[in-house]
Amino acid sequence: MNIYLLQNIITGKRYVGMTVHEVKKRFLQHCRIARKNPKTLLHKAINKYGFRCWEVTVLESGFASVHEMAEAEIAYIHILKPELNMATGGLGGDTSDSPNFTKYIQSRDIAGPNHPMFGKKHAQASKSAISAAKTGVSLSPQHKLKAVFALRANPPSSDCIKRRSQNKSKTYKITEPTGEVLIVKNLTKFCKERNLNQGNMNNVALGRYKSSKGYKVEALD
Repeated sequence: MNIYLLQNIITGKRYVGMTVHEVKKRFLQHCRIARKNPKTLLHKAINKYGFRCWEVTVLESGFASVHEMAEAEIAYIHILKPELNMATGGLGGDTSDSPNFTKYIQSRDIAGPNHPMFGKKHAQASKSAISAAKTGVSLSPQHKLKAVFALRANPPSSDCIKRRSQNKSKTYKITEPTGEVLIVKNLTKFCKERNLNQGNMNNVALGRYKSSKGYKVEALD
């Protein structure tokens, strides 16, 4: 039993789902439905961009029961606010004829004891998956203000500043998800303009990751 995340590498839009089968098998089921009868936001997006433009990630697995898995799905949808989900998750059945409940998901109050994860803890793997999924999401003004105060309290080290300076002076060859190749002088600026995680892009350039959101990076000097 798995909670999974589907993310379009072109638009960045996401979908959270659950399945008692292997996640790849469930994704193929989505693809078949998309070809035959695309009613949901997810299936329409699969039809529009094709099945090769999706990253499939297991967020959490190993649940003791279907109901426990359903509660976890509700929690993930509430935390990540995926753009392609049309319902709040759980054992709600087919949503193909439902309106888009994304605004409701974002505004509903399930804090404290009402939250399905109240009193529970996510595994480290789940925390990492949630963090990765939220990469590139725009922050609210209040969140940005908190980040500014945190930075003032803990300024970056001289070594960190030096590495940032080096990143700006290096030349990179970047292959976009569409296949277009770009030569970039300033990786920091490039990542900022495209809302990409620079740390992940650096790891791609160092060979630690194969790609980040479909982007491939190669340091030229």
